[in-house]
Amino acid sequence: MDIELAGTFLIAGIFIISLLTLDGQIMESNTVNSLNVIAQKNAANIATILLTDIRKIGQGLETATESVQSISDSSISFISDIDKDGDVDTVSYRLGSTEDVTRTENTNDRYLYRSVNGTEFDVALGITRLELTYFNSGGNPTIVSSEIRTIGISLTVETPFYYQERLGTAEWQGQVTPNNLKAI
Repeated sequence: MDIELAGTFLIAGIFIISLLTLDGQIMESNTVNSLNVIAQKNAANIATILLTDIRKIGQGLETATESVQSISDSSISFISDIDKDGDVDTVSYRLGSTEDVTRTENTNDRYLYRSVNGTEFDVALGITRLELTYFNSGGNPTIVSSEIRTIGISLTVETPFYYQERLGTAEWQGQVTPNNLKAI
């Protein structure tokens, strides 16, 4: 009898340990999925911020050909009556450096900075990559500001904290053709 009882306890113990291990794996998987969802929401929010302003390039100007002021692969500066108040504004976006962010666990995350008429502030945290590409009316890449008709945006967002050495990650890509640049 004692051997049967000991065997029962052994089998029950193995079963309980298996259940606890499975429960831990499910919790880990759920947490990682939650981090990815957070990163996806952040990527969508950042894309919305960028798209909202970039669509307005040249808004309120008589001629939009000179509305794109400067460009790089991770920054853009343009003029527009961004808030439709009759005054032309200078709007800029740029990706900050990793040294700007000191209070997160992720050493790759950066701020996205937005400047309107020289007043700059950060609009997003967690972006690790921003690539802007510029296309002319034929759909060919260009670096000539007056030829830009479409802007491609590609970005990667990561969570600012780790869970068991893993980060939530999301990518977003899209293109926008500002209405005022279309007609040129």
